[in-house]
Amino acid sequence: MRNGLIIVAALVVGAVSSLMFVAAVGAQNPIKRTEPVAGAVLESPPSNVDVWLEEPLSTEAEAQLKVVHSQSGTRMDLAAASLDRGDPTHLKVPLPRDLGSGKYVVSWAVFSGGYETEGSFSFTVLNTSRVSNDDRVTVALATFGVAAAAVVVGLLAYLLRLRLGLVKPPPPPEEPHGSH
Repeated sequence: MRNGLIIVAALVVGAVSSLMFVAAVGAQNPIKRTEPVAGAVLESPPSNVDVWLEEPLSTEAEAQLKVVHSQSGTRMDLAAASLDRGDPTHLKVPLPRDLGSGKYVVSWAVFSGGYETEGSFSFTVLNTSRVSNDDRVTVALATFGVAAAAVVVGLLAYLLRLRLGLVKPPPPPEEPHGSH
């Protein structure tokens, strides 16, 4: 009985410790939400990256955002992150209008009260060069025209060979010779 109580107590202590660890880890992430959303796949590039913090930034606190193209390693943000005057939890960093396709990594760091918290998330911009419907119609008509021309040339060649005698019909099959 005593061993059973020790095991139950150990399980309870383990569960409480796990919950406290999860709560502590969750409290270290000051990010409430982002736009684009972490892991988003976008059809068109965003004009900026927005991050909303759980707590308003105080005057002595500092936050940084940087946006990097993951394949080239080039930093893509146009300026330092700015704090929204109307919402002290909202940070915004502008991006170039001609942001190309690819995966982008947003790194953030918040410095407040002598502590630093940092992290990152990514988003992907799909290939922005698209083929319009007009281009597809042109390609389809060109393909159909080439196929029709090939059929006409092949038919003419076949008819000319037959009419000019360039192609001789095969001889008729011979009848078997044998006694009647």
